Amino acid sequence: MRVLIVSSPVAPLGDGRTGGITRQLETMCKALSLHDHRFQILAPEGSKLAGFQSHLQDVAGALQPSLASDESEPVYPIPAGSVLAEMWRAAFQRQNQFDLIVNVAQDWLPYYVCGFFKTPVCHMVNMGDVDPATSREIIRCANSIQNRVAFLSRTQAAQFDGVLNPVIVPLGLDLDRYDFVASPAGGLIWGGRISPEKGLEDALEIAKRCGETLAIAGAIDDETYWRDVQDQYGPQIAYRGFMTQSKFQSFLGHGRALLQTQKWQEAFGLVTLEALACGTPVIAYARGANSELIKDGVSGFLVEPDNIDQAIAASGKIAQIDRKTCRDAIAESHSLSAFAKRMDQWLETNRGAVQQ
Repeated sequence: MRVLIVSSPVAPLGDGRTGGITRQLETMCKALSLHDHRFQILAPEGSKLAGFQSHLQDVAGALQPSLASDESEPVYPIPAGSVLAEMWRAAFQRQNQFDLIVNVAQDWLPYYVCGFFKTPVCHMVNMGDVDPATSREIIRCANSIQNRVAFLSRTQAAQFDGVLNPVIVPLGLDLDRYDFVASPAGGLIWGGRISPEKGLEDALEIAKRCGETLAIAGAIDDETYWRDVQDQYGPQIAYRGFMTQSKFQSFLGHGRALLQTQKWQEAFGLVTLEALACGTPVIAYARGANSELIKDGVSGFLVEPDNIDQAIAASGKIAQIDRKTCRDAIAESHSLSAFAKRMDQWLETNRGAVQQ
């Protein structure tokens, strides 16, 4: 197949503000390559995608506010000179060159305009129900043609009340890129975008009450939030910055345990999957897709959401978790080949479908 992927308009690929989108697209490209599909990617100007730079087409324009973190916006307008609009204008103009178009942006516009395309447009939903206008369009598209919209987890799909037969296409990893670490040198760690919905303050409180510092890796998405966290938990913070993939996987592998303390319903939890691939157990709130990725007591511990005392107790039991079992727990279900098979089946179902 010839596939056109339209990226997120929030930030260039390779920029930490895209969250897991960059890693997701790297894995998607590898999955498409395994089945000999040809593909191109429309992405904001300045994007970088390791191993697939030649497949990128930069699109200039103003970046879009993120639905994940900009709580001050009751409405998410399209800014003047919008890169979101320009990417979809380019997709419309080039649609005859492709068999399928795949959207990975969480925004109402791609879901709305897809009905005007002759080439089928498929969507991978990357967040939960965070914006009413976007959620309405996701539900409409999911129900217009079976298989048109794919969710990353059952937990995520359940947030979109009204979707009749949700299609689930969980992400995977190229496990060859993740070294197993049997004996970690570090302590408690945390990774992700530094933004309120990620709940970093809870992880720092856990570390503080365990008498530890918390090693943190990730892009600073909300400067005000980060300053507030530093003011409150300065002595507990060991900030390592935003890392390349190889450095980040080494960071994850050398942690005693990864803390995942999100305040929102995580659609998938790619950092959780990456940590487990390195053998690092995860202590997570039983909120969002972490409940599907972590086997409680086997690859980590699931604790009651926002219950810091339970998370502290779990930290004291982390030595009971066998690190090899953590990797084994996801090695088959979330391998690159398993993900490639799921992707291929989903795309094949949509090839040649009639738009509605």
